[in-house]
Amino acid sequence: MNDEMNKNESPYFHDSKVVSHLRDIYSSSKTQSDEVENSFANYLEWLNTAPKYSTYRVNTSITTSHEAKNMLEKVLREDARYGNVTSEPDIAVHPSIPDLLVVGPIKTSINVSSPVKCEVIVDSVCGAAVLRGAHVFAPGVLGMSSEIRKHDLVGVWADLDSGCRRGLKKDYEGRKVYVGHGIALLTRRELFAENNHIKGVAIQITCTVSGCISLPIGCEILISSPSPILLQNLPSVLCSWALNPQPGQLILDACAAPGNKTTHLAALMKNEGLIIALDKISSKISLIEHNCSKMSATNVKVYAYDTTKAVIDPKESANPTSPFKDPPPYFPNTFDKVLLDVPCSALGQRPQLANKIKLSQLKSYPALQRRLFKSAVSLVKVGGHILYSTCTITTAENEDMVSWALKTFPNIRLEAISPEIGYIGGRGWPVQGLSLEDRQKVIRFGPPED
Repeated sequence: MNDEMNKNESPYFHDSKVVSHLRDIYSSSKTQSDEVENSFANYLEWLNTAPKYSTYRVNTSITTSHEAKNMLEKVLREDARYGNVTSEPDIAVHPSIPDLLVVGPIKTSINVSSPVKCEVIVDSVCGAAVLRGAHVFAPGVLGMSSEIRKHDLVGVWADLDSGCRRGLKKDYEGRKVYVGHGIALLTRRELFAENNHIKGVAIQITCTVSGCISLPIGCEILISSPSPILLQNLPSVLCSWALNPQPGQLILDACAAPGNKTTHLAALMKNEGLIIALDKISSKISLIEHNCSKMSATNVKVYAYDTTKAVIDPKESANPTSPFKDPPPYFPNTFDKVLLDVPCSALGQRPQLANKIKLSQLKSYPALQRRLFKSAVSLVKVGGHILYSTCTITTAENEDMVSWALKTFPNIRLEAISPEIGYIGGRGWPVQGLSLEDRQKVIRFGPPED
């Protein structure tokens, strides 16, 4: 990768207009303009880097955090792949989130920054997953050295430009980044034979550049159903705690796929009450249902339905004050609480090894998010709560959306997160219409948080 780059270039974002747009957003959040360029470069580097810690949510419907911690420690202690570690990774229950296990990086004597000779090329999405602790599945493999045999130690590289032809035999000369190494479980013939649609694990990862742990293939505590733990990012877990659903309440998860937050809401409600989980993409419904089964969520009804169309116009109903009806659409003023985890540009998903998003696409999300917010405001009861969240970094999809909502709906107000969990993360960036007091009530994750 070239060390010298034009100020409007980035090794991660392919569109220079996107980088310029993000720089403008970042600059507006800073008071010292002379520090912006260096700090913006550091911000991009943070996006490119995997978090130092892995987090697992405990399925409190079937176990406790203490028991789950013991299970995870036992798995890592017995995993033969970690014979070269200098010490086991630290595992602790998060001090403010009682159902979250925080796992530190592997401390190893292996120099993972020194690439293994035998080269395997994977796509950038697969490479990012490896840095978070995933093994390499067959569909993610683009190229493999012709010298590699089954059970060989191989180096895994991520293709940053999507330039590697599937089935490449020689070393890839395009832009690539080393992500770790592992053991080849499939041969070139198995991976690239004509009409072969194999989907299993191709490379069992043993070490990553990031140091994130990768649990054993077929790890019982992950694949069992019900499962005692689920790999889930801290901000995602925080959303459910912040909404604070109570047993017996009627909750709407407005954009539910893949269902991880849905199942967390169910656990916090002790499976008492009802969660309506909606997603407009019908092919995702089975995934939500699968995850509900896997995480013991029994108080969930799942529907393929567009939340922007889920509100009944009272003028069209003969009895607009009738009790809760199901399935959708629903009357206004129906739900006690609404989780609004909206579709977004996903620029906060780390690590961002390569991103081809165009500026026009980046700017398209707020319009949809506003329509979803309008429906959420209609569907929530007077005195109820809406939790709005994204996994992106733009102010247009975050602070500006909050500012717009407060201006558009004078009957709603912004509330601070519960003090018990509200000191995680940073505060909102300055935007027009959002006071300093308001910015202190929203949570933004970014450097130096990890």
